[in-house]
Formats: sequence, structure tokens, C-alpha cells
Amino acid sequence: MNNPFEVEQLKRLQPSQFIKTCLANKLRTDGRTLHQSRPIHSHSDVISSAHASTIVSIGNTSVLCAIKFETAQPESAKPNQGFLVPNVELGPMCCPKYKPGPPPDQAQILATKLKDILISYFYFLSSSYN
Repeated sequence: MNNPFEVEQLKRLQPSQFIKTCLANKLRTDGRTLHQSRPIHSHSDVISSAHASTIVSIGNTSVLCAIKFETAQPESAKPNQGFLVPNVELGPMCCPKYKPGPPPDQAQILATKLKDILISYFYFLSSSYN
């Protein structure tokens, strides 16, 4: 399977045999070894209206993260503590099953989990300095 033309022929005409040949040679179907990952690319400051943003790509998968900060009055019950409101948006560009409109349940679950992780992290940071 050294000839690129033969590889493409086998891939298109006999996909099952192509996969078997790849496995026998300990290769993935895209030519990488079994332990070789796809290249990771990242670009920062991709959204000018955000305080920080980055896009990370692995193969054909990309994730965009942007952070915006706002100040607000603390809750009266906790006047010395701030609060955190993460938002996760899953729109039609990330997957066709997501439609414009109110956030899907999965986005709300992810936002809650993200908030729990961030609060735990900040609690850990503050307790390590006391």
C-alpha cells in the first residue's frame, strides 16, 4: 500500500478490505500509526469583542471558546463574593441537530457542569493561599 493511487482505489472500491489492510499494518485509515494523534492547531484572539478567545482544531473538529467579563453588584447575602454565570452555546454551526432559539438541554447541563468546575477551581485557589 505504498502507491497513493492504489490506496485510493482500495479505499473506494473495497472499503472493508482497505480497513483490514490498515489494521494488519497497524495504521489508521488516514495513514497515521495507531498511537499517532491528529495535529492540534490553535489561534488566539479570534473574536475582537471578547476579552479572550481561541479556536482549537483537531482534524476536522473545531471548538471556539470566548470569554467576556462584566461587573455587577454582589448579592446582598454575600457582599464580599462575586458570582459566575457561564454560558454554553450549541448552535447549528456545531451540529445540525441544534436549531436557533432557546438553548438546548445539553447546553444548560454543560453550563452547569462548567460552573461547578470553575467554582471548585477558584475555591481551591483561594484556600491554598490561606
